[in-house]
Amino acid sequence: AGAVFKDGAKYMTDYRFDLTVTVGTDGKPSVGVRAKPAPPELPFTLAPGETGIDVSRHNGAIDFAKVRAAGHRFVYIRRTMGIPGAGFTGVDDRGLDNWRAAHAAGGLWIGAYHYLIWNIDGGQQAMHLAATLGEDVGSLTPVVDVEPRESDTPDVVDRAVSTANVRKFLQTL
Repeated sequence: AGAVFKDGAKYMTDYRFDLTVTVGTDGKPSVGVRAKPAPPELPFTLAPGETGIDVSRHNGAIDFAKVRAAGHRFVYIRRTMGIPGAGFTGVDDRGLDNWRAAHAAGGLWIGAYHYLIWNIDGGQQAMHLAATLGEDVGSLTPVVDVEPRESDTPDVVDRAVSTANVRKFLQTL
C-alpha cells in the first residue's frame, strides 16, 4: 500500500482499493472508497461497480447467504470502535459473530473496519484493531470509518486533532 498527502487529504492505494480521507471546512472528516480490479495472479477479482455491504451491531443478525444471493461480493464488518476504557467498549457487540457468520456462509470477501473516534489517539486505535483481528485479518484490507457522531458538531471537533488522528491511524495500520 502507498499513501500520498495532497491538499490536506490522505490518498491511500493498494491493489484493491483507493481510499480518500478528507476533512471539510466544518472540521468533519469523510472517507471515500473505490474498488479497483485485482492483479490477475490473485485468487479474486473485484471489478468496478461490483457491490458489497458494511455491517455493524446496528444491523442486528445478518444472513450472509442472503447477502451473497443478492449479488454482493464483499462485506466490511465493524470490529472495533475507539479503544477500551475511553468511554467505549472498544469492540462492536456483534462484530465477532458477524465475522464468523460471514466466513461460514462462504463466497464473500470479508474485511474489517474500525470506527475512528476523532479525539482519541489514532495510533492506539489502529493497534487496537490489529490486536482484535490477530492473524485473521480477512480477505480485504482493513479500513477505517471516519464520520461524525451526533455530538461531533463543528464547534466541538478540533480539525487539526481529527486530521492528525486519521493520519496516525493510517500510518500505524
